[in-house]
Amino acid sequence: MKGASYWKPPSDTARVLAEPEPRDLLLPLAIAVVRARPQWWLAPGAMTQHYVQWIASTTVPGTDPPSLTGSAAGLRRWRESIAAEEGNTPLVANWTGRWWSIPALSDVPATTPAIPGNGPAGLRMVEDPLPWTMARTYPLKAMEGSRIYEIRDARSWQDLVSTYPLDVTRSRGRSWAVSSGNAEANTWHWAIPDWQAVARDYDGVHLSVAGYLRTAGSVLDAAGAKTMLAGWAPAETWWLNDVLAPAGDPVDWTAAPGRHGWQVQAAAAS
Repeated sequence: MKGASYWKPPSDTARVLAEPEPRDLLLPLAIAVVRARPQWWLAPGAMTQHYVQWIASTTVPGTDPPSLTGSAAGLRRWRESIAAEEGNTPLVANWTGRWWSIPALSDVPATTPAIPGNGPAGLRMVEDPLPWTMARTYPLKAMEGSRIYEIRDARSWQDLVSTYPLDVTRSRGRSWAVSSGNAEANTWHWAIPDWQAVARDYDGVHLSVAGYLRTAGSVLDAAGAKTMLAGWAPAETWWLNDVLAPAGDPVDWTAAPGRHGWQVQAAAAS
C-alpha cells in the first residue's frame, strides 16, 4: 500500500508478481491472510471515527484540522475544478495530472475507525505517505440517521460510478492509462463518481479494507467507460455533507522509533 502509485507505469516488481508462476506461489499466502482477516476489515463505516491532521516539520508539510461545515460549497468548487480541467486539458496530453478518484482538495473531511489496540487506522494505512513524525487525531461522530454508501468490492464501486457518472478522461485519463500498463489505454474514456451528485443521496462513502483490497488500482468497466479507484485509503470514509460533530478531545501522536507505528504523546489542547 505504501508503494501505491496511479500515475506511473507498473513497477518491475508489480509486473513480475502479475506473472502466473509467482502469482500461483503466493496464492496460498493470500488465502491464509483472507481466512485470518480481522472482522473490522469487513465492517461498515462506524458512526464514530477519527480525522488525522499531519503536523508539519522542517522537512514535510502539514495538513489542516477538520472542517465540519461548508461541504456543499467545497463540493461545488471541486465540481467546477473538474469542469475546468476537462475543458482545458488536451485529449492526448504528454503529462500526467490529477490521478485520484476521491473528492480531494474540496475541504470535505475523511476519517477512519480506530484499530483495536493501535489507534486510528488513518495513522498507519496511508498510500504513498510522506515521512511525517507527528500527528493529531480528532474523534468525530456522525449524526444519527446518516446515510453511508458502502464500497465492499469492485461491483460496489462500479455501481456508484454508473449511477453518478462524471467523465474525467482529459484530467485523469493520461495518468491511469500509464498506470494500467495497457498499450490501448490511451483510447479509453474514464469516469469517476460525481461527488456533488452523490451528496444528494448519501452523507458519506466508506471503503472497507476488504473493498480496498478487491478494488484499488484495478481497471474496471462502468458507465460505458473505464474507471479506477485511486488514492482512497483502506477503511476511509469521505463525508459529503455536514453531519459530523466533535466526539471528544484531540490526541497528539508521535511516530515510534523507526516509524514503526505511533505512540500517544499527550492530550491535545482543544
